[in-house]
Amino acid sequence: MKYELLYIIPSSFADAEVEGVQKKIAGMITEAGGEITRDESLGKLKLAYPINHVRHGTYILVYFAVETAAIKELDNKLKLNEEILRHTIVKMPQGAESKKFELTSYVAPLSAEGKPTRSKPAPVKKLAPPPPAQVEETAPKMSVEELDKKLDEILDSDVLKDV
Repeated sequence: MKYELLYIIPSSFADAEVEGVQKKIAGMITEAGGEITRDESLGKLKLAYPINHVRHGTYILVYFAVETAAIKELDNKLKLNEEILRHTIVKMPQGAESKKFELTSYVAPLSAEGKPTRSKPAPVKKLAPPPPAQVEETAPKMSVEELDKKLDEILDSDVLKDV
């Protein structure tokens, strides 16, 4: 069965030391009966969050074929290895060997780097106010005295109904 291994080495290791760790992990895989088809360094990148107070790491990608029974033992050895921050082993998807990978550094969504650049908003077109609606007068105009008299009649009739 073919597998993919991605692991992170802390940035405190120099390039020569990273190659040494890479050879050590390759030795673990071949010792477990595996055959490595691809082993490449993807470069140093900032981690999304600190792991054991480490903020940057070197990512290494390995493709290999090994018996399924050996994966658990290999995973345990990688967990115990203090030179590796994190690792993951997954079944290799079809056609993955021919793909080229490029990792990009993590950018926090609310940081200054993560904010999208915004262009100026389009100017708002000012609309002319609608013409005043013409109101048709159906009732004749009343004077204030007539209105007061009419309200008094309505209120008196309501008071008498409640009693």
